[in-house]
Amino acid sequence: MMSFDVLADISTPMDLSAALRRRAEQLAVTREVLDEVSGLPSGYSAKLLSAVPSRALGATSLPLMLGALGVKLLLVEDHSPAAEALMQRMPKRNRCWVRSSNHWRERKKAATAAAVELNRRRRAALTPERRRAIATKASRAAAALRSRRRPRSSE
Repeated sequence: MMSFDVLADISTPMDLSAALRRRAEQLAVTREVLDEVSGLPSGYSAKLLSAVPSRALGATSLPLMLGALGVKLLLVEDHSPAAEALMQRMPKRNRCWVRSSNHWRERKKAATAAAVELNRRRRAALTPERRRAIATKASRAAAALRSRRRPRSSE
């Protein structure tokens, strides 16, 4: 069974920042010590925990700050009447749309795999001389396109 003390009710990023600031004050630890313990750059925790933060908690700083303060976040379902009303208005997700095997990424992946296999078969069927001739022709065509795209000098 998990045992924990609820230190704060957090609904916004500002609530989180204020709760972490209160936790640091409870522990009577300076911002410099927090920087050192968490591994954050010098002065960074002061920017994160100030009343008006100049830096936001992010993917890197949040876990470091939580670990240094000895706290963790738990996601809890909100049973307030407002949250319940919002959940009733929210449309449900149609599972057949989500798990469809006809997604464009799947079709692209299959087409790419088929193209790779067809190209492998084509390479195996061509002689080295014929492949060289095709490559030469493609190179000349590309060079001709590049020369047509160049702006002409007006001399």
